[in-house]
Amino acid sequence: MSSVAAASFARAPINEVGFFIATKDSLVDPFGAAEIHRSLEQTYPNVERQAPVGGLELGPFLGIPPVLDPSDNGVPPRWWFVSEDETRLVQLQERFAGWNWRRRGDLNSLSTYPGYDECSQAAASYFELINEWRKSHGLENPEIVGCNLFYDNIIPFESSVEEPRRIDEVLSNWRSTWKRPTAAWQVNWLEPIGDGGPDAKEAMSVVMRLAGLMREGDPAPLSALNIQFHLTSGKTNWENLWQFFEKAHAHVRVRFDELLTEQAKAGFQGL
Repeated sequence: MSSVAAASFARAPINEVGFFIATKDSLVDPFGAAEIHRSLEQTYPNVERQAPVGGLELGPFLGIPPVLDPSDNGVPPRWWFVSEDETRLVQLQERFAGWNWRRRGDLNSLSTYPGYDECSQAAASYFELINEWRKSHGLENPEIVGCNLFYDNIIPFESSVEEPRRIDEVLSNWRSTWKRPTAAWQVNWLEPIGDGGPDAKEAMSVVMRLAGLMREGDPAPLSALNIQFHLTSGKTNWENLWQFFEKAHAHVRVRFDELLTEQAKAGFQGL
């Protein structure tokens, strides 16, 4: 990985970011979820019930156990507590918790990505609220078995349909003499985080694919490049949780900077 500092983006192409933890034993039961929401309802007033998470991304690869267990006495619900503008939400399941920011509207909408620092502080406050709820009920925190930092990025191809932009104009590591129009293009891989080897139990998955963005008032989708990063650790605990998130953020920031061409980054730089 390059030692050159990553670029800062005034208009980051981030569509969603998420901070997730999984625990060995029960983190909260349905009654606790209701109590926690009462503490959050001014910021996250809306409630949605979602299908449960089965496990963290890359969990089986890193030896992280699933968050659904045969001893659960049924399938535990996953609750979303959502902000009024729908850009922020917290997730809560028996052995799983998460915090997300997500863009609403298009890439030029008012829901501008607030930055890693603000998002990480909000996620840390949420996890601490869960800890405080457990303490108030005389409960110790269950062991963390894994955590995950997630980024979803969307980079539109601004060219016309008649003269589509080439992938190698966006990705610095992609070279092709293939001249025909391409659909369903996808590239993915796994890599260690930092200097860790295959036994480090910390890895990142990268998935890059072509996508289509629907625009209001225009029936034709806008071509875009979708890049997703999942950075997962199977050796975190409550004490070093945020050390991993900081490490993961630094890793993905440099990798993203390396992946894009200067031509592609020009549309997002400005700070």
